[in-house]
Amino acid sequence: MSTLDTAAIDEAIAAAGVGKAQTGAKATKAPAKEPNEKMYKIRISTDQTNPFPVQVAVQGVLFLIDRGKDVEVPERVVEVLRNAVELRYVRDEKTGELTPYEHPSYNFSIIG
Repeated sequence: MSTLDTAAIDEAIAAAGVGKAQTGAKATKAPAKEPNEKMYKIRISTDQTNPFPVQVAVQGVLFLIDRGKDVEVPERVVEVLRNAVELRYVRDEKTGELTPYEHPSYNFSIIG
């Protein structure tokens, strides 16, 4: 099995049309920020069980948001994070039945 050096990887990424967007997020050819779009500075809480960056894809643009760091993102990314929920269950102690509830997928703060 052969290995690629980082220059070859960077060249392959550039050939695929993938580039850097604001806040260190990787994006496709679509602009990371639309004209006149409001920007927010956010921080996504660190997670001991999942230390990887949070992936948010909006309108063909992929944002990789580092946890525990202040980053600036467009308003549309904040909306995706606000709407990201996971279904969890709580067991009733008397009946043993499970009741579903929605829990935010990502704890984040809007800093500015």
